[in-house]
Amino acid sequence: MPQLTLGQIHKRISEIDKTIFQAETAQITLTEEEYGSLKIQVETLMQILAEGVASNSGRTVAQCYADRQKVRDADWIAMTCERHMQMFPEPVPEHDAIIASAFGDKTKSGKQIAEELNKIYGFMFVNHQPKPVPPPPPAPTKRGVLQRLFEGRKS
Repeated sequence: MPQLTLGQIHKRISEIDKTIFQAETAQITLTEEEYGSLKIQVETLMQILAEGVASNSGRTVAQCYADRQKVRDADWIAMTCERHMQMFPEPVPEHDAIIASAFGDKTKSGKQIAEELNKIYGFMFVNHQPKPVPPPPPAPTKRGVLQRLFEGRKS
């Protein structure tokens, strides 16, 4: 595999995130294997990027990873807003009020903002959680050799 520059890794992370976003918003269809593979690839690339930046900047890997994660989060918000505008080209006053409320109050945590935005954007996302595996059927009861030999003999 050819060596990638940090810039190429950064770009590839954004491309994978866009594909994952499109799958999660039902714009494209991915199998569970493809979806899982993309999630693994992006996490691997994130780690490689963080390690590369850390080695060149004197910062910790965790700091570099967190900084790139903020970029991913901002990209995700931008893609969500863009998708919303595609679906609703005309302004929706109810949605505008929720957005203004979410971002207007500086005391809200990121989690609170996400919960509020989920009220208008949540419907766009498809659940890509693995389907639960049904339990195996019960094993047939095996009769032992002695049980079969003495089955017909009742005392």
